[in-house]
Amino acid sequence: MNSIVRLGLGLVLLTLVSGLQADWVSIGPDGGYVQALALDPQQPQLMLAVPSEYPDYPRIYKSLDGGSSWAEFSRFPDYYVTTFVVDPHQSNIIYAAGRMEGIYRSTDSGMTWTFVALPGQGIGLAADPLEPGRLYIAGYYITTTYFPAVYISTDYGLTWRVSFPDTSATGRYATSCVADPVENGTVYVGCTDSLVYCSTDGGSTWELRHSGLPAQVTVEDLAIDHDDHQIILAATGAGLFRSTNAGRTWLRTGPMERTLSVVTPLRVGRFAYSIGYDSLARLYISSDAGATWEVPSPGFDLTKGYTILAHPDSGTVAYLYGTTGVFRTSDQGRHWTESHHLMRFSNISTIALSPDDQNRLYLEMFENGIFRSTDAGESWTRCSDFLSCGNICAIAVARGWDSDILYALEGKG
Repeated sequence: MNSIVRLGLGLVLLTLVSGLQADWVSIGPDGGYVQALALDPQQPQLMLAVPSEYPDYPRIYKSLDGGSSWAEFSRFPDYYVTTFVVDPHQSNIIYAAGRMEGIYRSTDSGMTWTFVALPGQGIGLAADPLEPGRLYIAGYYITTTYFPAVYISTDYGLTWRVSFPDTSATGRYATSCVADPVENGTVYVGCTDSLVYCSTDGGSTWELRHSGLPAQVTVEDLAIDHDDHQIILAATGAGLFRSTNAGRTWLRTGPMERTLSVVTPLRVGRFAYSIGYDSLARLYISSDAGATWEVPSPGFDLTKGYTILAHPDSGTVAYLYGTTGVFRTSDQGRHWTESHHLMRFSNISTIALSPDDQNRLYLEMFENGIFRSTDAGESWTRCSDFLSCGNICAIAVARGWDSDILYALEGKG
């Protein structure tokens, strides 16, 4: 069932007296699996979040205070969203990608949505910060085989044309794209098999730029430094790579054995974030445009998997979102605070009461963890993790000498 609900005592009394129907009120806990997060580049305090609520279509949550609090706003007309982008020139236009054969488009700030088909299959979406109306989507095109394709719109996503970086690259596909924040018309596309292409004319013609990248890896993500737009960062299956000459040559940077993503602030240079692996999944930060990297301390536990979103105007403010909610840092990843107040959508699989105190509750939030309340659900605290895998399906509470004794049942025992 979704989010625990409690019937207010006053409403119960009113029902008994007058026969009126009482409403259920959600009491949390806050948080849960957030599958997409976006902020408005023109008004970064305005944010939108899409949770995972399968089999229901997910609600869209809106924040007007940079993620400090959230309210339900509308519904999204599909189960799955991978990319959520507020147009950098017209804030009322929002794009959402998930289904590979098209995108969803809203012109009323996310209240209603229209599906727009693509000429082929799309994966990653980027809005051009310099040219109003221009969008790029990386993907692939299928004839008798498939090869990398870039879908381009110049009318805010209403119509699309296809551009082929290299029709000889059969069996490959484009995975990521990024538009240059300084030089109008320049866009980079990353592909499987270590391929990176650059266009300086808005996607009409392309040049292969991948010298120095290891063979047969996927370029998962690309980012550009604002202060020196010749510096390009590429997250790959073999680590993070850096170019100082607009992608013509690449050198490995950082200790990561594999990187999933890399982001830079839209309008501030020198700062970068990357999610990658050495022995564990970690968040890495850079303050010198990707030349060197460190793990911020005390940092954030990424064991559940997260995506990073950088504030467009700050090198120190960023957001992480994933299976346990949204979290914000204001010191470049060293400390994090919960940023999902009043997001209440998670599945609760089980709940138990203390035999000594009916105000003391324990519950399991699916794919998140065990939560404890000492005030009948007015507030909740996440307990320490103790599972190697799986989710709890039952909790039993017994009396202890000075505290409750908890028993938890999961699929492994």
